[in-house]
Amino acid sequence: MKNILFIETPHQEHLKNIKNYKAFVLDIKSVISKLPPPVKDEMIVEYFCEFIKANEIDFLLPVFNDKYQGIAKQITQKAKIKGFDNDICFDKFKTYTKINNSSYFAKNKTLIFDIDISLQELVKNLDGFDYPLVFKPNNGSGAMGVSVIKNHKNIKMAIDRIKEIGVKEFLVQEFIKGQTLYVGGFMANGEFYPLITQKREYTSFPHRYIIGIY
Repeated sequence: MKNILFIETPHQEHLKNIKNYKAFVLDIKSVISKLPPPVKDEMIVEYFCEFIKANEIDFLLPVFNDKYQGIAKQITQKAKIKGFDNDICFDKFKTYTKINNSSYFAKNKTLIFDIDISLQELVKNLDGFDYPLVFKPNNGSGAMGVSVIKNHKNIKMAIDRIKEIGVKEFLVQEFIKGQTLYVGGFMANGEFYPLITQKREYTSFPHRYIIGIY
């Protein structure tokens, strides 16, 4: 069994459903509070490296706070363990490209567009796609900015919804009918490592946004 380390505290539902891995949590904010001031990056890195060595950690899990991205990278390099692929984890199109051949995900058509593409050009590029279609920002979480549209008349509405959150690119995918599954995992060294697979209908997470269906 592999050991994984979260350096930001994840949702408890995620922790209790992780299988095939032993999960550790050492929140970077709590580490900083334990260290004598002034706290420097190298002090944080050294603290984590000692913990990683003592607990034989194999993977360091993604950091969502931009403030700590650099420190997380230093930790993986010094501890010589696998770290997450930050540029892939936070880019949906790169993620879909990497996991397209994975048995964990159904394959569907996915295209990426600049947020300022003209409506006429977008409709032209979507020729051959079958409705309903899913529109979503290329980065983000909690279903923020996501819409499912049933015909081309609602494309502008879906794009306007994405523009509200201020992203530069968006994805269009064919909607896959069937049971909704939540697959949680991470990318490291170009490989996808699944942590959680659950059936989902609705989520009670307070940070989730209602998906627009038009």
